[in-house]
Amino acid sequence: MLPVLFGFLAALSTAIGLMMTKSITTRMPVWQVVGPLFLLNALLVAPAIPFGPRWRPPTVEILFLHAASTVLLIAGAACVFLLITRGRASSVSVGRAVSPVSVLFIAPILIGTVQSPLLVVGAVVVMIGALVPLRREFDGLSSVVTISLLAFLGLAEGTVTVLTAALALEGVGLPEIYIVRTVIAGVFFTALFPPRDLHLADLKPLSNRAVFVTAGYVFTILGVREGDVVPVQSLWATAPLLVIFLEWLRYRVRPHTGAMIGAVVVSIGVFVLLRAAP
Repeated sequence: MLPVLFGFLAALSTAIGLMMTKSITTRMPVWQVVGPLFLLNALLVAPAIPFGPRWRPPTVEILFLHAASTVLLIAGAACVFLLITRGRASSVSVGRAVSPVSVLFIAPILIGTVQSPLLVVGAVVVMIGALVPLRREFDGLSSVVTISLLAFLGLAEGTVTVLTAALALEGVGLPEIYIVRTVIAGVFFTALFPPRDLHLADLKPLSNRAVFVTAGYVFTILGVREGDVVPVQSLWATAPLLVIFLEWLRYRVRPHTGAMIGAVVVSIGVFVLLRAAP
């Protein structure tokens, strides 16, 4: 029962966080908020440091895993903000929600898990079925660019998940994993886009967004620690449907057909594939 509850809370927190991201990008300098958002996320997780394993000098393998996950985190964030300024949060959420699917064919490559060829083919089919309906959902982007960005977003977030598992296998605690890459990403975006045009009053909405994004991460970890990944990841993949509902509540607008199709495909596809996985 607890994994189901944590999975639902993770999906809801993620959906609200993405809605808040969309709202922030309409009111503040888009790229200037990215660095502060990452730093706020890290700050919220910092109190968990005493409850995790002791931080140790990293090995070469751990440094490589930290670096790879940080680069992909930065690239994935760039995709999110590039897309969300050109389309609805619900459409972006579908790209993020395919990350559990991408894990099925990334994990065998990076950490040596075994998946059947049929399952890998199924994962590719689900990704195509979820993303192709979104090809005209973003202003100023061609169909090829849109699908490529969404696919890369899903692959990047899925790979970060696998790299997180690899770091955990090396004995690195989850607070350390999250904080290291998040702080580096925050410093990177802050240096690249200094928040010169942000004001003190902007701190409240940025902090509120950081709370929900961090909560999505925490609830996912709590659910997985209960020992059943399937309900957690399956419910997490329903986030696009929740975003569509929240958009209707907030703006009273009908969902785009492409976003609705993609959300349904990814929700059902993730559930079926995770149930079939060994």
